[in-house]
Amino acid sequence: MLNIEQFRYGDNLAYLLYGKTEAIAIDGGAWQEILSFLKQHHLTLRYVTNTHLHYDHTPGNDFLLEKTKAEFLDCTTLADNEEIFVDGEPVVVYRT
Repeated sequence: MLNIEQFRYGDNLAYLLYGKTEAIAIDGGAWQEILSFLKQHHLTLRYVTNTHLHYDHTPGNDFLLEKTKAEFLDCTTLADNEEIFVDGEPVVVYRT
C-alpha cells in the first residue's frame, strides 16, 4: 500500500506518494521538504511528475532530478489510465 504526504509551498501543494523504499513526487515545488522527508524515511525517489506544467507547479523539478536519480515523467505524454509502479504498487493516471 502507498502512503501520501502533502507539502504546502506558497499557494500550492506538492505530493509524495511512497511505499517502503520508493516514492514519486508530484508538483515538486516543496523540493527541500521533499528531499528531507525522503532522507528521513530512507526512501529513493523514483519519479518526478506534475499535475500540469504551469510555472507554479514545476519549480522544484530540476532540483529533485539533480539531487536524485529519479526519472522525469512528462505529464503531457502520460496516457489516461496508464499505470506507473512505485514499490510494485500501481499509481493510475487520470487525465483531467
